[in-house]
Amino acid sequence: MTRRNGEGPAPAEALARRVLGERRAAALRFEDAPAASYRADGGRIVVAGPSEGDKALALGAYLRDVAEGHWSWCGSRFPETLPLPAARTAVARSGEIALAYNYCTLCYTAGYRGESWWREEIDRLALYGFNRALVIAGLPKVWQLTLRELGMDEAQIRAFIPDLAATAWWAMGNLEGTGGPVPQEVVERDAALGRFLVREMRALGIEPVLQGFTGLLPSAMGRDPARYGLGGVRFFEQGTWGGLQRPVVMDPTDPAFARLAEVWYRNLFRVYGTDRAAAFAGDLFHEGGNSDGVDVTAAFRAVQTAQQKASPGATWMVQAWGKNPTEEMVAGLDPALSLVENLVYDMARGEEGARSWGELPAIWCELLNFGGNHGLYGGLGVAERAPDGHGWGLLSEGLETNPWFYEAFTRRITGGRAEPDAAYARRRWGTDDPRLVEALGLLRRSVYSVPQRQEGTLECVYCAFPAWEVSSASTWGPKTGFYYDRADVVRARDLLEAVARERPELLGVETFVYDLTDLRRQVLSDRARDLLPSLRTDAAARAEFLAGMLEMDRVLAASPYFRLDRYERLASELDPDHGPEAVKRMYTTWVEPSGVRRTLDDYAHRQLSGLMGYYYGRWTQFLASEAARDPAEG
Repeated sequence: MTRRNGEGPAPAEALARRVLGERRAAALRFEDAPAASYRADGGRIVVAGPSEGDKALALGAYLRDVAEGHWSWCGSRFPETLPLPAARTAVARSGEIALAYNYCTLCYTAGYRGESWWREEIDRLALYGFNRALVIAGLPKVWQLTLRELGMDEAQIRAFIPDLAATAWWAMGNLEGTGGPVPQEVVERDAALGRFLVREMRALGIEPVLQGFTGLLPSAMGRDPARYGLGGVRFFEQGTWGGLQRPVVMDPTDPAFARLAEVWYRNLFRVYGTDRAAAFAGDLFHEGGNSDGVDVTAAFRAVQTAQQKASPGATWMVQAWGKNPTEEMVAGLDPALSLVENLVYDMARGEEGARSWGELPAIWCELLNFGGNHGLYGGLGVAERAPDGHGWGLLSEGLETNPWFYEAFTRRITGGRAEPDAAYARRRWGTDDPRLVEALGLLRRSVYSVPQRQEGTLECVYCAFPAWEVSSASTWGPKTGFYYDRADVVRARDLLEAVARERPELLGVETFVYDLTDLRRQVLSDRARDLLPSLRTDAAARAEFLAGMLEMDRVLAASPYFRLDRYERLASELDPDHGPEAVKRMYTTWVEPSGVRRTLDDYAHRQLSGLMGYYYGRWTQFLASEAARDPAEG
């Protein structure tokens, strides 16, 4: 047994025990070696590597390629016994960097998740081979300490800090204070979680990407800078985002910027219990931010200079989204200390990967999902054919959907290309029954072969604000309608149901239950879209439409991954008083309900048992309205 500090198993071995259990993990032996690999020796499986992260990488490759195991955000399955490898196999990443998360992921997927969820998540990342991950848990405490040091009073600090459902957009400079004020015990609990993430990620070879200081400050500070010793400093108003007040940006070229940055990084490292960072995140002028009057090149150079003073050699991870980073931004960056995250959401061609930023290296980042919305969707071919390069980024806003796509994508981290559908079926479900393989083929040619670029899945009209004509639930959702033959999805569902009837033991396999539930959900969602044009004039269509919502709620209850109460329980771990309600708000109105339809409403809509009643109530009220009773009034 390999022990760390004489206190217990080393991180990679401890990971194996958590994932596989003591009995199966006993078949493994971990060794130090110059490179990551796995082999058989003396009747045991030897997992080797120069670091704990490399050993986790090798273990993941063995479990996937030899043991035919499967792990995902939508269930996992491992064989009862672990087979011996036929030969020694070397394992290596196909690029230098494998990054997990954009900011949005850490709210839409990981918002209000405590140590129990994160323990499993870090293990998932390590087995896939990720070696960097964005961390924003702990930022409320960093800001609290920093603003206190700058002289801001407690009431203004509390007004600036949002709740944990909005921290992603706060960190990007899109809003301030949303959902707050946050109780101090939640701030402390979140800070403890941040320290846990930094410590446990590093133990498994995953370097946390921490929040850099870019000059974002509370708008209240920009209105009265002299009060904080910032008289004469230029501030750039950023206006609003989605109707929400944005923080201001102080001029990074002003000498005061270096002083504030020093305060920020000292508190950042204090909160996370470290004295360094391998990488920093942080974007200026994100999604409509105002750079008028700013020497953008000098500003980016000043931000990076402060980063290097705080942690020499750290990389600035810059998101390529919208027009950013512009040529002026790139001109201020040192290519040796910068990395562009190229967000690709074109699931038809992946053509956004062709964009370049001069000498700055870039990683190819998938952006399959927006808001965590449910819906079968994805370009399997895009993930399987994306060009190898400097590395990979898992940047979907929601990861708890479409496990087949993420399996295809994460295989690329170790150089894997497309695998036969039968192999995926064996790993995902433990059987390659020909009917299941046929079902995968139907899905590959339909929902997973996207012919045009669109922002995420075709959205469920049940989740849309009621109207006679609906094309998407969210403001920015796809408006083009079906791109696939719905009969393929129905047939795939029927095939899984037929196998389940003959092999009821599969209903005890969480991965199979998830996928069967997902297919049943998709069929109901597609049918609702077909019924929509008839609602105004056909009473039978209205009755079927409403009944379909109730049926969907019943169907979704079969899998815990489609139950609202699961996410409420997870949220209560960090904030039992506020968390469950904040999660429901994020999934529905996004911000506090106003009684007025706003652009952010239903952006992160979910199809969950326990939430369908919310949509049912809206549609029932709409269809029972005066306009519904008298079509001429419509």
